[in-house]
Amino acid sequence: MPGKILLIDDDPDSVRLLSLMLSPEGYQIVTARNGQEGLRLAVQERPDLIIIDVMMPDMDGFEVCRRVRQTVGISDTPILMLSARARVDDKIEGLRAGATDYLAKPASRKDLLARVEAILQTHREQGAKVIAVMGVRPGVGTTTVAANLAIALHATSSKRVIVVDARLPFGDLDLLLNIPAGRSWADLVPYLNELDSDVLNTVLATHASGVQVLLAPGPQEDTDGIPENALATIVTRLRSMADYVVLDASPPDWEGSAPLLEVADIIALVLTPDLPSLSLTPLALDLARAKRTPPPEVYLVLNRAGSGLAASAIETQLQQKFAVQLPEEEEAATVAANRGIPLIMSRPNSSLSREMRNFAKIFAPALREAKPGGTRFLGR
Repeated sequence: MPGKILLIDDDPDSVRLLSLMLSPEGYQIVTARNGQEGLRLAVQERPDLIIIDVMMPDMDGFEVCRRVRQTVGISDTPILMLSARARVDDKIEGLRAGATDYLAKPASRKDLLARVEAILQTHREQGAKVIAVMGVRPGVGTTTVAANLAIALHATSSKRVIVVDARLPFGDLDLLLNIPAGRSWADLVPYLNELDSDVLNTVLATHASGVQVLLAPGPQEDTDGIPENALATIVTRLRSMADYVVLDASPPDWEGSAPLLEVADIIALVLTPDLPSLSLTPLALDLARAKRTPPPEVYLVLNRAGSGLAASAIETQLQQKFAVQLPEEEEAATVAANRGIPLIMSRPNSSLSREMRNFAKIFAPALREAKPGGTRFLGR
């Protein structure tokens, strides 16, 4: 969905008009009649954007804006101030209070939508890119791809990277990275309404590669009471702490995957060169693209290339090229997994490691070689 918008305005007619302008575009609208209710709903609902009217009784829009900026968990939420007070001094006061933009009433639907879309797009681009690595089915090497991609991104770009074990109940990123089981993202669930960098840092582990890791709850932990969107909320907050957030996630059709599909900017869909994978890939592609408008970028990753069906035949069948083809290195991959040292670190000069670094460069465009007429897919 495009996003959730909180409208804070004491005028019912104005709220109704704004809702009629925004709802047809797919925005989820939450409304508040005054500043106090707006602050409460901002913390409760975690909107993607807050639209505030300036002239309200008890607490005006400027004060609401200032308080949002001082409230843990929502302080970075973009704010559009909307008011009949159209003087330059009013706009300056709004921006000084912390507003992202200021729009004078009456605003046309075209102008309002343009401002909203621009604010949301800029806010998303300023945060980390969320890359969800998902297999079309279990057993295709999703965790290996996610871990090595995260390390390659950090090594290639020198950017801050967080990798999240988002697989339930089979998360094993701790084993692959040789990180002692400790605190997990489940420990954050009681604090979903007050997540900030200090809280998040209490559960992040740091791998020898420099990548930070957020582990999944262990098999002994009770996860039945965890809200379905809890992990997606945590991932959204991680955006402000990193340049890339890589998710080691379950297949798109698994329970619990839908909220992650909504927050992912990029999906790396992993399959192996066999008929079971090939038969499941069209459905996985449809699901990956169905949860967001506009849909995320989806990259096909062929793992264990050369061990089964020809890559060219799979591409023809799917009518989509692979972003990367990771060669079969079963023995080396097994040794790396048993030692808890990812292949990209234990054998950096292997073919698989080279291809993984090439894949990482897709997401670090400044480091990619410029090629006239180039495409986002890596050919062979």
